[in-house]
Amino acid sequence: MQKPFTDCPRFNKCSVNKCPLDPDYDTMKTHPDDPERKCRLSKNRRIAIAENYPGVLVYGGMTGREYAATVRMSDPAVREAAKSRLAAHFYTGVNVKQDSEKNRV
Repeated sequence: MQKPFTDCPRFNKCSVNKCPLDPDYDTMKTHPDDPERKCRLSKNRRIAIAENYPGVLVYGGMTGREYAATVRMSDPAVREAAKSRLAAHFYTGVNVKQDSEKNRV
């Protein structure tokens, strides 16, 4: 079995049990007593490592949350809506989320 996590530069000193570079990542659970619960290696570095193991990692070296965001942003409608919200905030200085919460019924 291929083990992409051994290519991680932090491998020898890392104690994250639920590693995004582990082929079994999607079935693993984070233990509450883990000294480190989150991978500290950047997403770009993890993706670069994952590219050396095509088809081995379910999320391509990303966490579940990172992968879901990537899938969401690949939808052109979602991407345009995000650009519009960002543009509205940038040009008006209004926090779009707070503004929409004020207008809720």
